[in-house]
Amino acid sequence: MNGSTKGQPTHLKRQAVVYLRQSDPKQVRENRESAINQRALTERLPVR
Repeated sequence: MNGSTKGQPTHLKRQAVVYLRQSDPKQVRENRESAINQRALTERLPVR
């Protein structure tokens, strides 16, 4: 994929599927960096 195909207006017209899964307490303790990265991604999502 080259740079010209990324972020085109046609991509914004498409629906997205969001999959959420709750972590158990052990996963939360052991994967703190992953949680931080995931929260950072939610800040980039457009609100509708």
